[in-house]
Amino acid sequence: MSPVQRAAAHTESAIATALGQADDIDRFSTLARYNPTRCDVPAWEIRLRDHWFRVALRPARDATDDAIALLESPDIGTGAAFPVLIAPTARLEPAGNQLRYRVVEVLALLPEPDTAR
Repeated sequence: MSPVQRAAAHTESAIATALGQADDIDRFSTLARYNPTRCDVPAWEIRLRDHWFRVALRPARDATDDAIALLESPDIGTGAAFPVLIAPTARLEPAGNQLRYRVVEVLALLPEPDTAR
């Protein structure tokens, strides 16, 4: 196994562990960050247990209009993070780098937390 494949396996294991610790939860809120790279991998990451994990972020069938608009927007700045309601799936999606990334469905864009207090 190459170093890249080992890193991908480690990442998938960490995602599965973090998601597995919430077995009863089929949806939860977290941050999604737009962080495209030069290689052919998904452009989105989600925050789980204080770490960012690259995932294939897709709108859920019952996604809100603002969630769909977020994922389809061409004007998102690199590094922009958004609070979202997500539903993890068991599906893995191949990318151009020959690795597979967890598919996570976005249900809704959530309001920004009030940090002015």
